[in-house]
Parts: sequence; structure tokens; C-alpha cells
Amino acid sequence: SRLNIAVSILGNSPRFGRSSRLDAIYGSLYRGRWSMIKYGLLLAVLAVGCSGVESPPGPDRGVLARTIAENRVLWAEKGSQKNRFNFQRTCECLSEYTREAVLEVADGAIIAATYADDGIAVEGDLDDRYATVDELFALLDEAVATRAVQLDVVFDAALRYPKRLFIDYDQRIADEEQSIAASKLLLSP
Repeated sequence: SRLNIAVSILGNSPRFGRSSRLDAIYGSLYRGRWSMIKYGLLLAVLAVGCSGVESPPGPDRGVLARTIAENRVLWAEKGSQKNRFNFQRTCECLSEYTREAVLEVADGAIIAATYADDGIAVEGDLDDRYATVDELFALLDEAVATRAVQLDVVFDAALRYPKRLFIDYDQRIADEEQSIAASKLLLSP
């Protein structure tokens, strides 16, 4: 093969033998050159990693903050303290965190949750897994304040709650993104 030919031409040929002066010169040059290449590549990787390269600027914070605030006010005017809606998170999480659930909310707190696919009650800490609509607004505020590099949100046209949101806090970190869908919201008297 081509590699074997190059190696035999550059000093490992039977004609010069292993201990020949040419082999010694070649060996020292080759080892030195390889070491220089290895250390050069290492320095290049470190320089790029430590160069202070920043993520893209992300969404316009002022516009996002105003849009979130306006929709929060409109949501509050609808009588938002008691409702029922479907909640589903998409992330690199355990399946019990990503499974769609139907949430019952009263006085701004989750009082019950059932899985949307089979109606079985969700056990465990509901506040750890799910969020009320008000908490979704708070999550959006936090994403703006912490300068998330990507924040996409769709508000319901009638009730003005966040129906879908996607947050990526840092493009350099894998699997910290999250997407949440809130659907089928019904207000209760």
C-alpha cells in the first residue's frame, strides 16, 4: 500500500537496516515532526476553545420582554386562575417528564394531573414536572433575563397564553434545550 511504500522509502528498507545512520536521522526527524504536529493541533484546539467566541446575539430582548408582558396582562384579564390544559415537555429528560399530561389548575397551583393517553393519575411531585400558565410566563421571563440564545414562543390568539415555546440557553451546551406545548386549555368558572 501507499503507506508501506512511504515507510520503506523513508528509512525502514532492508538495504539500510534498522540501526543505520539514515534510520536514526529519519527517526529523530519523524518523531520531532510528529510531536510538533500533535502539540500544534492541541494548541490550536485550546486557542479556539478559549478564544472567547460568543454565541450569536439571540433574539431582541426588548421586543420579547414587551410581547411576553402584553400577553401576560391579556391572559390575566381572561380569569386565568382556574383552568385545565394539556402539558407536554420535549427535552433530554426521563419519560415521565416528557409524557403528555392533563393538568388541573386552581388558584394558580396544579391540583391534579393525569396522563393524556390513559387517564391514569400522575404520581409524585407535580410542581417538579409541570408548570402552570403563569409559571410558563415566568420561564419566558427567565429566558429573556438570562439571555437565552434562542427563544421561540407562540401565544394562543384568543386566551393569550404561551401555547408553544422553545428555549435554548446556550448553543455550546448539548441537550439543555427544552420545548413545551400547552394545548386544549379550558377556563373554569
